[in-house]
Amino acid sequence: MKIFVAHASAFDYQGKIYSPIRDSALSVTHEFILPEEEKYNGTWNTKEAIESCTLLIADASVASTGAGIEMGWANASGTPIIVIHEKGSTPSTVVKYLTDTVIEYENGEDLIAKLSEAISRI
Repeated sequence: MKIFVAHASAFDYQGKIYSPIRDSALSVTHEFILPEEEKYNGTWNTKEAIESCTLLIADASVASTGAGIEMGWANASGTPIIVIHEKGSTPSTVVKYLTDTVIEYENGEDLIAKLSEAISRI
């Protein structure tokens, strides 16, 4: 499965999302597009990248216009969306219109366990 990960830029995405994903079996089984890893690795179109994916994971721990737009593109192209957020944060109420799969996580290990389960159902 090809998976795009959307998130706020004002967030420790490297430590809280990227590292747990890269260190897990998920990164062996699936192809992840982690946009900040790809950002300066040539030019690419985010909308086209999302439309080429089979799943979008969006972290909603911190409000982000960009991640919101990316969820909109995924929704418009029929790409399934999983919303994740850190325990103690409150995602925007609009996510309920985009997905039924919202995961609250405590740490990287918890995130990977819950993501693995959710991805297996898609």
